[in-house]
Amino acid sequence: MQKLKSIGKWLCIIGSIILLAGAIVFVCGMAAENWDFSKLATVRYIERSFEQNGETINAVDLDFRNVNVEIEISDNVQGISLTYPVREGNDDTAAAVKDNVLTLKDEAWNFSLFAWDFGAPAAKLTLPSHSAVPVDVCTGNGDVKITGGYYTTLKIQTGNGDITLDSTRCASLSAETDNGDITMSGVCCSDDLSAETDNGNITATGGLTASSVRVFSDLGDITFTGGTTNAEYIEIATNIGDVKAELAGNVWDYTVTAVTDIGNSNISSGGNGQFILKVTTDIGDINITFEK
Repeated sequence: MQKLKSIGKWLCIIGSIILLAGAIVFVCGMAAENWDFSKLATVRYIERSFEQNGETINAVDLDFRNVNVEIEISDNVQGISLTYPVREGNDDTAAAVKDNVLTLKDEAWNFSLFAWDFGAPAAKLTLPSHSAVPVDVCTGNGDVKITGGYYTTLKIQTGNGDITLDSTRCASLSAETDNGDITMSGVCCSDDLSAETDNGNITATGGLTASSVRVFSDLGDITFTGGTTNAEYIEIATNIGDVKAELAGNVWDYTVTAVTDIGNSNISSGGNGQFILKVTTDIGDINITFEK
């Protein structure tokens, strides 16, 4: 009897391995043939839109569950507009102006075992070039891309997705993703800039300007290239990853704290400069250069 049980156990293990291998081969084969897996989705979306028509809008607050979000600035519009997907049957989700705030909250879905959703639909927020309002965007699963514009405050959060900012100016910026990269190009803030990812790289090109810069990653590299980072307070930290940055001024302008537990650093702690620089990594190298 014991022998039969042992044979049965091994047959189950072998069968599971064969099933898993078959699934991998199937997925790889379909991918090689450019199969569109979204065709298997049973969830359907309808597109809705909002156009500002005389309402006073002093801020934007968008909260999505499973949407890629794009924000752009246009010289050809006079008011704020938003196009966004709504899951069929979820009629409670609608954009509206409340207390002078353009608000949208994606209502919770009823769970269904047969509700299969592959990929994230897209929402697009268009702001007139003369607009300078605070924008708060949150999406559970999806990328967020922002191009151009000036914002008083800009807050971006996604659970699973990348955040990209290009030629964006603001008073303050907060960008946070649990799983994804954060990429900034030509970003300028008059006050504070913070970027944080649990699992991903943080990259800035074309220089960063802010009163203070705080950048954190649990697992990923942090790289500032193609321009100088100019701030009175700079804090860069990653648990596992390399740090590489070019900063304004020279090393004597900074009071430096540089720590790596396992790795090499080309800069040492010390100095008595007017600016604060803190760079730490548990496992990784530190490479800091200066403009002068």
